[in-house]
Amino acid sequence: MAENMKKCYQCKNKKPDAEFSSKGSRIVHNRSQLICNSCIEHIYRKNWDVPCQVCEQKPTVGDLKLCGPCTWGEAATAGGNW
Repeated sequence: MAENMKKCYQCKNKKPDAEFSSKGSRIVHNRSQLICNSCIEHIYRKNWDVPCQVCEQKPTVGDLKLCGPCTWGEAATAGGNW
């Protein structure tokens, strides 16, 4: 039986359903866009080398150059708790 394949919006690769999670979808222009688990891990990785552009705390969220609280507005995400 052939597995159902979906295309990742970020890396453009087709992957099986198991490679996607609910936190990897977003709505853009009334259309759902799926992002695979490996791309999500890359986007939300902790960068301990670059300080936050706003408050100079570390770690920052991926390439955003913002710490958790400056990205999501929640103090609970300080210190890489995301």
